[in-house]
Amino acid sequence: MNFDSKADILASQVQSRIDETGLEPGTALGTKAELVERYKVARGTLNEALRLLQSRGYIDVRPGPNGGAFVAGSVGRMQVSRRLAALQDDPQQLEDCFQVQDALEERITMSAAATCTPSDAVRIRSALVQLNAAVGAEQTIRSLWEVDRQIALTSANLFLAETYCTVLDRIAGLVMRWPSDIAGEDSSAHVHEDLALAVIRNDIIGAQSASREHSPVDPVQLARETLAKRSARVGAERQR
Repeated sequence: MNFDSKADILASQVQSRIDETGLEPGTALGTKAELVERYKVARGTLNEALRLLQSRGYIDVRPGPNGGAFVAGSVGRMQVSRRLAALQDDPQQLEDCFQVQDALEERITMSAAATCTPSDAVRIRSALVQLNAAVGAEQTIRSLWEVDRQIALTSANLFLAETYCTVLDRIAGLVMRWPSDIAGEDSSAHVHEDLALAVIRNDIIGAQSASREHSPVDPVQLARETLAKRSARVGAERQR
């Protein structure tokens, strides 16, 4: 029996639309009024569905006259992750690595912002210059990872920095086995720049905000989805 709420069902419909049509990050999905009319739901149901989609990293909700729901910048990375994972012998590896990176992102960025020195700032700015000069998908994504690495190495927590960089190396090793599959997909350069500049300014709150945009993962929702996948896998194995 399916006990999904109306909000869950609506969130799944919008999520499927984004996945199946390959909508670009930043694409407008509609204002709240337009979405209520399109899906024939109550405003409360819509608001809960939008909250779920935000927690999964699928949309951004912007206020104001020109606001509404927009495809989030993180979706490009999520779509790359799923496509590359499907090519591997162990499809779970890349997803697991991204989950660990997401779990560490906020801590590593805030730690770096708290301790960034002028010499650290020089390293981070150098990585940003490389990113801005990058040409092509492969060079761009390597430059994005270099910004992440230089931020991590700024943290005074050496064990945290070492763990984060190890995960980053693992992601790089997995993704770069299929460089042609990342072409034109990563649109997170502006997020990395926001992260880097917040760290350089020793802006801990700004670093926290930017890290959540970079890795907008809801741990509770992630745990529920992991449990659902495990249950489905166990059920499939029992039927064999």
